[in-house]
Amino acid sequence: MRNPSLVMVGEAMKLTATGQPTYNEWLYQNGQLIMHSVALCRFDAPPATVAEPSVSAPTPRAAAPVTTPISAPVTPATAATAPSRAGEDSVGIVNLGKAVFAQVTLGDQPVLMQIDTGATTMLITQSTAEKLLSSGEADAGPDAVYTMADGRKTPSRQVIIHEVRIGSHVLDNVIAGVGPDNAMTLLPFSVLNRVGRFTIDTTDNKLICG
Repeated sequence: MRNPSLVMVGEAMKLTATGQPTYNEWLYQNGQLIMHSVALCRFDAPPATVAEPSVSAPTPRAAAPVTTPISAPVTPATAATAPSRAGEDSVGIVNLGKAVFAQVTLGDQPVLMQIDTGATTMLITQSTAEKLLSSGEADAGPDAVYTMADGRKTPSRQVIIHEVRIGSHVLDNVIAGVGPDNAMTLLPFSVLNRVGRFTIDTTDNKLICG
């Protein structure tokens, strides 16, 4: 609450290979993923029978979270998110009441973006733009002048992102304005309309595409 630019998403899940229960946590700052941690949870098992010790044994401690980088986008889900129906193409959203955020992948970067009905162009932060340009996942675009909600005219540089993934949909050559690193990343309806029909389900906390 003291820092509205930070959004945390947590999810309890199991590693499919071993069945080990884990707790995953993602931390976003201004829509950009800055931390992903995984903590191993204890299996449900009866306590082991041990001889009575002469000295009190130390209290077991839970495994500490281990921060690990992710090489592929992971779609987080809030506790209220219902599982997708068979054949449904959807991504999880974070519903903060006055704003709704969806995870979008720009090139290889997962970014949490605010869905904005009034924006006409996607907006990303400068650091995200520089990463996309340096990795060859975007090209510099023409400069533009944006009209803000209060009527002000603001010049901005633009980039052309080669691939934007929303669910299973891949959009080519998406133009995005570049704002400062403390700006909110915006996902406009003009981009969502390119995936076809979509529905924002705030009850099950998901964006349904198609």
